[in-house]
Amino acid sequence: MSTIGGKRKEKKEFEGFQKYIGFFRGHVAAINPDRDQLNKLLGKESKADDKDIDYTGEKEDVRTAKITFWLSVDGHDGLFIPHTITLKDEPWRNNTGDKIQLVNQTGDSQWVEADEDNEYSTDEVFDSFLNFVNIKDWTLPSGDIVENWQKGAKPNEKENLGEKQHRIAIVGESELLDFMKVWLADLDLRDPSANLLLDTNKLFGGNFKELQSLIGNEFSVRSNKGDEVPIGFTALAYVRTDSEDSEKQYQKVFRQFLPPNFIKYINNNCKMPDNYSKDIWEKFMKEVDGKYGPDGHFVLEPLKEYNQDDDFYASDKVRPDVENDDKFKASSKY
Repeated sequence: MSTIGGKRKEKKEFEGFQKYIGFFRGHVAAINPDRDQLNKLLGKESKADDKDIDYTGEKEDVRTAKITFWLSVDGHDGLFIPHTITLKDEPWRNNTGDKIQLVNQTGDSQWVEADEDNEYSTDEVFDSFLNFVNIKDWTLPSGDIVENWQKGAKPNEKENLGEKQHRIAIVGESELLDFMKVWLADLDLRDPSANLLLDTNKLFGGNFKELQSLIGNEFSVRSNKGDEVPIGFTALAYVRTDSEDSEKQYQKVFRQFLPPNFIKYINNNCKMPDNYSKDIWEKFMKEVDGKYGPDGHFVLEPLKEYNQDDDFYASDKVRPDVENDDKFKASSKY
Protein backbone atom coordinates (compact mmCIF):
# COMPACT_ATOMS: atom_id res chain seq x y z
CA MET A 1 0.00 0.00 0.00
CA SER A 2 1.39 3.37 -0.95
CA THR A 3 2.27 5.84 1.79
CA ILE A 4 1.95 8.76 -0.62
CA GLY A 5 -1.11 10.81 0.17
CA GLY A 6 -2.50 14.14 1.14
CA LYS A 7 -5.04 16.62 -0.11
CA ARG A 8 -5.53 17.17 -3.81
CA LYS A 9 -4.60 20.67 -4.99
CA GLU A 10 -7.65 22.89 -5.22
CA LYS A 11 -8.04 24.87 -8.39
CA LYS A 12 -8.32 28.55 -7.49
CA GLU A 13 -11.26 30.51 -8.69
CA PHE A 14 -10.48 33.36 -11.04
CA GLU A 15 -8.99 36.24 -9.07
CA GLY A 16 -8.74 39.93 -9.99
CA PHE A 17 -9.87 41.50 -13.24
CA GLN A 18 -11.40 39.51 -16.06
CA LYS A 19 -8.78 38.94 -18.74
CA TYR A 20 -9.24 38.91 -22.51
CA ILE A 21 -7.76 37.35 -25.63
CA GLY A 22 -8.16 38.21 -29.29
CA PHE A 23 -8.21 41.28 -31.50
CA PHE A 24 -9.73 44.65 -30.66
CA ARG A 25 -9.67 48.21 -31.91
CA GLY A 26 -8.16 50.33 -29.17
CA HIS A 27 -7.36 53.90 -28.17
CA VAL A 28 -5.07 55.29 -25.47
CA ALA A 29 -7.28 56.37 -22.55
CA ALA A 30 -4.68 56.85 -19.81
CA ILE A 31 -0.93 56.54 -19.21
CA ASN A 32 0.51 55.66 -15.79
CA PRO A 33 -2.51 56.91 -13.82
CA ASP A 34 -2.21 57.22 -10.06
CA ARG A 35 -4.40 54.97 -7.88
CA ASP A 36 -7.34 57.41 -7.69
CA GLN A 37 -7.25 58.05 -11.44
CA LEU A 38 -7.12 54.33 -12.18
CA ASN A 39 -10.01 53.60 -9.83
CA LYS A 40 -12.08 56.27 -11.55
CA LEU A 41 -11.19 54.88 -14.98
CA LEU A 42 -12.18 51.35 -13.97
CA GLY A 43 -15.30 52.44 -12.09
CA LYS A 44 -13.99 51.43 -8.67
CA GLU A 45 -14.36 53.23 -5.37
CA SER A 46 -11.15 54.53 -3.82
CA LYS A 47 -10.41 53.21 -0.33
CA ALA A 48 -8.22 54.52 2.44
CA ASP A 49 -5.98 51.43 2.30
CA ASP A 50 -5.43 51.56 -1.49
CA LYS A 51 -1.74 51.20 -2.27
CA ASP A 52 0.03 53.74 -4.46
CA ILE A 53 1.16 52.52 -7.89
CA ASP A 54 4.94 52.62 -8.29
CA TYR A 55 6.05 52.91 -11.91
CA THR A 56 9.77 53.42 -11.26
CA GLY A 57 12.40 51.37 -9.50
CA GLU A 58 15.90 50.00 -9.62
CA LYS A 59 17.21 46.55 -10.46
CA GLU A 60 20.89 45.63 -10.07
CA ASP A 61 21.75 49.34 -9.77
CA VAL A 62 19.95 50.15 -13.05
CA ARG A 63 16.97 52.52 -13.04
CA THR A 64 13.72 51.13 -14.45
CA ALA A 65 10.42 52.65 -15.50
CA LYS A 66 7.16 50.99 -16.52
CA ILE A 67 4.98 52.80 -19.04
CA THR A 68 1.44 51.43 -18.85
CA PHE A 69 -1.01 52.47 -21.55
CA TRP A 70 -4.63 51.79 -20.60
CA LEU A 71 -6.43 51.05 -23.87
CA SER A 72 -10.16 51.57 -24.31
CA VAL A 73 -11.89 48.97 -26.47
CA ASP A 74 -14.32 49.86 -29.26
CA GLY A 75 -17.73 48.29 -28.70
CA HIS A 76 -17.02 47.49 -25.03
CA ASP A 77 -17.98 50.45 -22.84
CA GLY A 78 -16.00 50.61 -19.62
CA LEU A 79 -13.46 47.97 -20.70
CA PHE A 80 -9.79 48.97 -20.54
CA ILE A 81 -6.83 46.69 -21.32
CA PRO A 82 -3.32 47.55 -20.09
CA HIS A 83 -0.27 47.51 -22.36
CA THR A 84 3.01 47.86 -20.44
CA ILE A 85 6.46 48.63 -21.83
CA THR A 86 9.42 48.41 -19.43
CA LEU A 87 12.44 50.68 -19.84
CA LYS A 88 15.91 50.11 -18.34
CA ASP A 89 18.46 52.90 -18.11
CA GLU A 90 21.25 51.16 -20.00
CA PRO A 91 22.18 50.80 -23.69
CA TRP A 92 20.21 48.11 -25.51
CA ARG A 93 22.68 45.49 -26.72
CA ASN A 94 21.99 42.37 -28.73
CA ASN A 95 22.32 38.90 -27.17
CA THR A 96 25.93 38.47 -28.28
CA GLY A 97 26.82 41.92 -26.98
CA ASP A 98 28.65 43.15 -30.07
CA LYS A 99 25.92 45.52 -31.28
CA ILE A 100 23.92 48.35 -29.79
CA GLN A 101 20.62 49.74 -30.97
CA LEU A 102 20.21 53.30 -32.23
CA VAL A 103 16.94 55.23 -32.40
CA ASN A 104 16.18 58.46 -34.25
CA GLN A 105 13.66 61.27 -33.91
CA THR A 106 11.13 59.61 -36.24
CA GLY A 107 11.06 56.46 -34.11
CA ASP A 108 13.16 54.24 -36.37
CA SER A 109 15.77 51.87 -34.96
CA GLN A 110 18.88 50.15 -36.29
CA TRP A 111 21.57 47.87 -34.85
CA VAL A 112 25.25 48.78 -35.26
CA GLU A 113 28.52 47.24 -34.11
CA ALA A 114 29.94 48.91 -31.01
CA ASP A 115 32.88 48.44 -28.66
CA GLU A 116 32.64 48.01 -24.90
CA ASP A 117 32.58 51.80 -24.47
CA ASN A 118 29.54 52.04 -26.79
CA GLU A 119 31.60 53.71 -29.52
CA TYR A 120 30.18 53.04 -32.99
CA SER A 121 30.42 54.12 -36.61
CA THR A 122 27.50 55.24 -38.79
CA ASP A 123 29.18 53.99 -42.00
CA GLU A 124 26.74 51.09 -42.30
CA VAL A 125 23.67 53.01 -41.14
CA PHE A 126 20.93 53.66 -43.71
CA ASP A 127 20.90 57.15 -45.18
CA SER A 128 17.15 57.38 -44.48
CA PHE A 129 17.89 56.70 -40.78
CA LEU A 130 20.34 59.60 -40.58
CA ASN A 131 18.62 62.09 -42.85
CA PHE A 132 15.22 63.35 -43.95
CA VAL A 133 15.07 62.42 -47.62
CA ASN A 134 12.55 63.45 -50.24
CA ILE A 135 12.42 60.98 -53.12
CA LYS A 136 11.51 62.90 -56.26
CA ASP A 137 11.06 59.92 -58.57
CA TRP A 138 11.56 56.16 -58.83
CA THR A 139 13.29 53.72 -61.18
CA LEU A 140 11.31 50.64 -62.21
CA PRO A 141 13.01 47.28 -62.90
CA SER A 142 12.45 48.06 -66.60
CA GLY A 143 14.54 51.22 -66.27
CA ASP A 144 11.59 53.58 -66.66
CA ILE A 145 11.39 56.60 -64.36
CA VAL A 146 8.05 57.22 -62.58
CA GLU A 147 6.93 59.92 -60.14
CA ASN A 148 5.09 57.57 -57.74
CA TRP A 149 6.38 54.39 -56.13
CA GLN A 150 5.40 51.07 -57.72
CA LYS A 151 6.24 47.55 -56.63
CA GLY A 152 9.90 46.77 -57.32
CA ALA A 153 10.84 50.43 -57.79
CA LYS A 154 13.99 51.97 -56.30
CA PRO A 155 14.68 55.63 -55.47
CA ASN A 156 16.14 57.61 -58.35
CA GLU A 157 16.55 61.32 -57.67
CA LYS A 158 16.63 62.25 -53.96
CA GLU A 159 16.67 65.51 -52.05
CA ASN A 160 18.28 65.74 -48.60
CA LEU A 161 16.10 67.83 -46.29
CA GLY A 162 18.32 67.73 -43.21
CA GLU A 163 19.80 65.44 -40.58
CA LYS A 164 17.76 63.32 -38.20
CA GLN A 165 18.65 63.41 -34.55
CA HIS A 166 19.67 59.96 -33.32
CA ARG A 167 21.10 58.40 -30.16
CA ILE A 168 21.89 55.09 -28.47
CA ALA A 169 18.64 53.44 -27.40
CA ILE A 170 18.03 52.40 -23.84
CA VAL A 171 16.44 48.99 -23.24
CA GLY A 172 12.79 49.07 -24.31
CA GLU A 173 12.97 52.50 -25.97
CA SER A 174 12.45 51.30 -29.55
CA GLU A 175 9.38 49.32 -28.47
CA LEU A 176 7.96 52.48 -26.90
CA LEU A 177 8.69 54.50 -30.06
CA ASP A 178 7.11 51.81 -32.25
CA PHE A 179 3.92 52.07 -30.21
CA MET A 180 3.96 55.87 -30.35
CA LYS A 181 4.11 55.72 -34.16
CA VAL A 182 1.03 53.49 -34.20
CA TRP A 183 -0.81 55.63 -31.67
CA LEU A 184 0.11 59.03 -33.15
CA ALA A 185 -0.73 57.91 -36.68
CA ASP A 186 -1.34 61.40 -38.10
CA LEU A 187 2.12 62.72 -37.24
CA ASP A 188 3.96 63.32 -40.54
CA LEU A 189 7.25 61.50 -39.97
CA ARG A 190 8.62 62.69 -43.33
CA ASP A 191 8.71 66.30 -42.15
CA PRO A 192 11.94 67.51 -40.45
CA SER A 193 9.90 69.02 -37.59
CA ALA A 194 8.76 65.54 -36.47
CA ASN A 195 10.22 64.37 -33.17
CA LEU A 196 9.20 61.39 -31.04
CA LEU A 197 12.22 61.22 -28.74
CA LEU A 198 11.30 61.60 -25.08
CA ASP A 199 13.32 62.87 -22.13
CA THR A 200 13.99 59.46 -20.59
CA ASN A 201 15.54 61.00 -17.46
CA LYS A 202 12.12 62.42 -16.62
CA LEU A 203 10.53 58.99 -17.10
CA PHE A 204 12.99 57.34 -14.72
CA GLY A 205 12.30 60.16 -12.28
CA GLY A 206 8.57 59.40 -12.33
CA ASN A 207 7.56 62.36 -14.50
CA PHE A 208 5.23 61.11 -17.25
CA LYS A 209 3.56 64.42 -18.12
CA GLU A 210 5.11 64.64 -21.59
CA LEU A 211 3.55 61.33 -22.61
CA GLN A 212 0.27 61.97 -20.81
CA SER A 213 -0.15 65.31 -22.62
CA LEU A 214 -0.33 63.46 -25.94
CA ILE A 215 -3.62 61.70 -25.10
CA GLY A 216 -6.29 62.92 -27.52
CA ASN A 217 -3.94 65.33 -29.28
CA GLU A 218 -4.09 66.28 -32.97
CA PHE A 219 -1.89 63.39 -34.10
CA SER A 220 -4.24 60.69 -32.79
CA VAL A 221 -7.50 62.01 -34.27
CA ARG A 222 -8.86 62.70 -37.75
CA SER A 223 -11.66 64.90 -39.02
CA ASN A 224 -14.83 63.08 -40.09
CA LYS A 225 -17.77 65.21 -41.22
CA GLY A 226 -16.58 68.07 -39.06
CA ASP A 227 -15.92 65.95 -35.96
CA GLU A 228 -12.53 64.90 -34.58
CA VAL A 229 -12.60 61.10 -34.39
CA PRO A 230 -9.92 58.99 -32.63
CA ILE A 231 -7.90 56.96 -35.15
CA GLY A 232 -6.99 54.02 -32.95
CA PHE A 233 -5.28 50.76 -33.95
CA THR A 234 -5.97 47.02 -34.02
CA ALA A 235 -4.30 45.17 -31.14
CA LEU A 236 -3.97 41.52 -30.12
CA ALA A 237 -4.65 40.74 -26.44
CA TYR A 238 -3.28 37.58 -24.85
CA VAL A 239 -2.70 36.06 -21.43
CA ARG A 240 0.70 34.98 -20.17
CA THR A 241 0.99 32.33 -17.46
CA ASP A 242 3.80 32.60 -14.94
CA SER A 243 6.45 30.00 -15.79
CA GLU A 244 6.96 29.25 -12.07
CA ASP A 245 3.31 29.22 -11.01
CA SER A 246 0.64 28.08 -13.48
CA GLU A 247 -2.05 29.65 -11.29
CA LYS A 248 -0.81 33.17 -12.02
CA GLN A 249 -1.91 34.82 -15.26
CA TYR A 250 -1.14 38.28 -16.63
CA GLN A 251 -3.05 40.35 -19.16
CA LYS A 252 -0.78 41.30 -22.07
CA VAL A 253 -0.97 43.02 -25.46
CA PHE A 254 1.28 41.90 -28.32
CA ARG A 255 3.96 44.48 -29.23
CA GLN A 256 2.99 44.55 -32.93
CA PHE A 257 -0.16 46.34 -34.09
CA LEU A 258 -2.34 46.53 -37.20
CA PRO A 259 -4.12 49.53 -38.79
CA PRO A 260 -7.53 50.34 -37.24
CA ASN A 261 -9.57 49.17 -40.25
CA PHE A 262 -8.19 45.62 -39.89
CA ILE A 263 -10.69 44.88 -37.14
CA LYS A 264 -13.34 44.73 -39.90
CA TYR A 265 -11.39 42.05 -41.76
CA ILE A 266 -10.78 40.07 -38.57
CA ASN A 267 -14.50 40.19 -37.82
CA ASN A 268 -14.93 38.70 -41.29
CA ASN A 269 -12.93 35.55 -40.46
CA CYS A 270 -9.60 37.26 -41.21
CA LYS A 271 -10.41 37.62 -44.91
CA MET A 272 -8.22 40.34 -46.41
CA PRO A 273 -9.88 42.39 -49.21
CA ASP A 274 -6.79 43.15 -51.35
CA ASN A 275 -3.11 42.37 -51.87
CA TYR A 276 -1.99 45.38 -49.86
CA SER A 277 -3.93 44.20 -46.80
CA LYS A 278 -2.75 40.61 -47.34
CA ASP A 279 0.89 41.77 -47.31
CA ILE A 280 0.38 43.62 -44.01
CA TRP A 281 -1.42 40.61 -42.49
CA GLU A 282 1.29 38.18 -43.61
CA LYS A 283 4.05 40.35 -42.10
CA PHE A 284 2.09 40.57 -38.86
CA MET A 285 1.58 36.79 -38.75
CA LYS A 286 5.32 36.22 -39.28
CA GLU A 287 5.89 38.23 -36.12
CA VAL A 288 3.16 36.33 -34.26
CA ASP A 289 4.61 32.95 -35.25
CA GLY A 290 8.22 34.06 -34.82
CA LYS A 291 10.66 33.82 -31.94
CA TYR A 292 9.29 36.94 -30.27
CA GLY A 293 5.60 36.27 -30.79
CA PRO A 294 3.06 36.30 -27.92
CA ASP A 295 4.40 34.21 -25.03
CA GLY A 296 1.00 33.00 -23.91
CA HIS A 297 -2.54 32.06 -24.88
CA PHE A 298 -4.29 33.95 -27.69
CA VAL A 299 -6.77 33.51 -30.53
CA LEU A 300 -6.94 34.98 -34.01
CA GLU A 301 -10.53 36.07 -33.44
CA PRO A 302 -12.39 39.13 -32.19
CA LEU A 303 -11.89 39.88 -28.49
CA LYS A 304 -13.44 37.46 -26.00
CA GLU A 305 -13.14 36.63 -22.31
CA TYR A 306 -10.21 34.48 -21.31
CA ASN A 307 -11.07 31.06 -19.92
CA GLN A 308 -8.30 29.42 -17.92
CA ASP A 309 -9.66 25.96 -18.70
CA ASP A 310 -8.91 26.54 -22.41
CA ASP A 311 -5.31 27.60 -21.75
CA PHE A 312 -2.82 24.76 -21.97
CA TYR A 313 -0.19 27.01 -20.39
CA ALA A 314 -2.32 27.22 -17.24
CA SER A 315 -3.41 23.58 -17.14
CA ASP A 316 -2.23 20.90 -14.72
CA LYS A 317 -0.86 18.85 -17.62
CA VAL A 318 2.85 18.62 -18.23
CA ARG A 319 3.69 21.66 -20.33
CA PRO A 320 6.50 21.94 -22.87
CA ASP A 321 9.18 24.54 -22.30
CA VAL A 322 7.21 27.64 -23.29
CA GLU A 323 10.29 29.74 -23.91
CA ASN A 324 11.96 27.37 -26.36
CA ASP A 325 9.13 25.45 -28.01
CA ASP A 326 7.98 27.64 -30.91
CA LYS A 327 5.78 24.88 -32.28
CA PHE A 328 3.84 24.69 -29.03
CA LYS A 329 3.58 28.46 -28.81
CA ALA A 330 2.07 28.64 -32.28
CA SER A 331 -0.47 25.98 -31.39
CA SER A 332 -1.80 28.10 -28.53
CA LYS A 333 -3.60 30.47 -30.86
CA TYR A 334 -6.58 28.17 -31.53
